[in-house]
Amino acid sequence: EDFAQHEGEWVEPLSTEYHGVRLYECPPNGQGLAALIACNIANAGNLDRYDDADRLAHMIEFMRVGFDVAQKEVYDPKWAKVDKKHLTERAYGISRLVDIDASMANKGHVFGRTGNDT
Repeated sequence: EDFAQHEGEWVEPLSTEYHGVRLYECPPNGQGLAALIACNIANAGNLDRYDDADRLAHMIEFMRVGFDVAQKEVYDPKWAKVDKKHLTERAYGISRLVDIDASMANKGHVFGRTGNDT
C-alpha cells in the first residue's frame, strides 16, 4: 500500500567540475552532496603540490568537511526549499580550505548523538 501511493519525482541534479569532468549528484536528501563538496574543495586545494601520503590525508579531510556540511544541509527538500547550488560553487570550496588541517584528524567533529539517553 505504501509503495502504491508513492510518486517518483524528477529533480534537477547538483554538479561540480573536477579535473575537467562534470560530476552530478541528486540534491539533498542523499549523501552525494558530500562528495560534490569534497571535490569542490579539492579543486581549490591544489593537491598536486603534495606527496602521496599528504595528498591522501588532504583528500580525507576534504571528505570530512563534505560530510560535516552534508550532515547539516541534507534533508527532504519537500520540507524546506533552500537552494544548495552555492555549496558546489568554486568560491564555497575556497572558503572551506580554512577548515582543513591534515595533521589533525576529526577536529571538532561530534560523533553520533550526545547525551545519556539510550
